[in-house]
Amino acid sequence: MKLDISEKAKQNYLYCGLGAVLKYFDSQGKTIYSKELLDNFLTDTRAKYLSGEMKRAVWQNVRKSVLWMKEYQETGILSHRRLTNTVFTYASPDFERLIGEYDVYIRSASYLKENTCYAYTTAVREFFRRMGSVGPNEYSQLTLLHVTNCISKTAEETPLGIFNTIALRSFVRFIAEFHPELPDLSAAMICTPAKRRRVYVGYSDEEAQKILAAIDRESAQGKRDFAIVMLAYNTGLRGCDIVNLKFENIDWKTGEIRLIQEKTNIPLALPLDVSVGNAIAEYILSARPECDSEYVFIRMLRPYTKLRSLWSTIAGYAHTALGPARKMNGPHAFRRGMGRRLLEAGVPSSMICDVLGHASAASLRQYTASSLKCLRQCARTLEAIPVMQEELL
Repeated sequence: MKLDISEKAKQNYLYCGLGAVLKYFDSQGKTIYSKELLDNFLTDTRAKYLSGEMKRAVWQNVRKSVLWMKEYQETGILSHRRLTNTVFTYASPDFERLIGEYDVYIRSASYLKENTCYAYTTAVREFFRRMGSVGPNEYSQLTLLHVTNCISKTAEETPLGIFNTIALRSFVRFIAEFHPELPDLSAAMICTPAKRRRVYVGYSDEEAQKILAAIDRESAQGKRDFAIVMLAYNTGLRGCDIVNLKFENIDWKTGEIRLIQEKTNIPLALPLDVSVGNAIAEYILSARPECDSEYVFIRMLRPYTKLRSLWSTIAGYAHTALGPARKMNGPHAFRRGMGRRLLEAGVPSSMICDVLGHASAASLRQYTASSLKCLRQCARTLEAIPVMQEELL
């Protein structure tokens, strides 16, 4: 009842969701929480939805209510989590027990962020879900051959990314430290798949102007999106830093944006251009919904929470302005474009690192790779290599 949702939505969740769950538990003679019974109820309800006995809206209310119950049972809080198209499934009970211990362990480490902890746990759970279909369901029965076979099978269906491998390495180190009685599978994690090397070219000035022109600045959402794109184009901020931008991060008197970067935890201060400041001010004064949120950019409909991501928003305008064939249409394309423009303008690498918030000049290689002008400076001839005539025959 305390969530920032409409009164109608609250009533729907109470009667169609919670009420249906309570009725089902009562019919089974149960009065306390049971995850197994809750899963059975969700399965039965889904069957009714697929057969046409239940409307989609009611099914969504049931799913959301069940999700909240499980979340509250596990964490003691409720959050605005978006429903996915697939039904969440767990690994085997033995794997889930270890995954639960591992999740508590990595969340207690201060060097890992919340999103990273969630990604690590998700990657490990996905791996052991697959393991359950090709090998034993208990960790004590696993062998190196089981792990390598699972990795090979997974790679055939979907390439095992480097992030997944890092998560699995972290997990087996945790097992070795806290469960030495279990098999040591670290030898199967020594190989790391090669990174995919793709050169992404950011938006040019002309492309950025086309994207800005595609935004309807008369609508409330258009004013918000225009301010977001202007901020991304003129500052090169990461998308995560834009969605996490708070009112306290904007110093209107000095014309600066000061924040702690989400990715690196490094403080960053950037000048606030007049045009960007005007776009943000217009959105705040005439389009932003009235609420107590500390975040600048929020949803236009209830609940008035911060935006989850900017990718779909910017990609939609990019497809309209540049066509569907244009690749890399997220907010990072503005950041990549700014880095390329600064390099081509001859700005010192140390200053570029300061502007983009990089900790090392090695991070600038990605911008060099997207600039033909900079790549030509790296090219070398074969004149310094002596070649005998007979070697050409």
